[in-house]
Amino acid sequence: MEKNEKTRVNWTLSGLYMDRLDHLVKEGIFLTHGEIFRDSLRRTFRAYGLEPFPDKGVRPETEDDPKEV
Repeated sequence: MEKNEKTRVNWTLSGLYMDRLDHLVKEGIFLTHGEIFRDSLRRTFRAYGLEPFPDKGVRPETEDDPKEV
């Protein structure tokens, strides 16, 4: 896949998952549902030793980063 090429992905979620996602957005933990999915993907990539954006270098962890669950 080219660097700037994008693919749209659609998800079908049960009401319970949507309720939980809505709660995270309403509480201000995430700004959007999309941000939740991007954060989840970054955490998954790190867990499997894959750097999500290798051309941008390794992002140092900070005190503000959520702790791994």
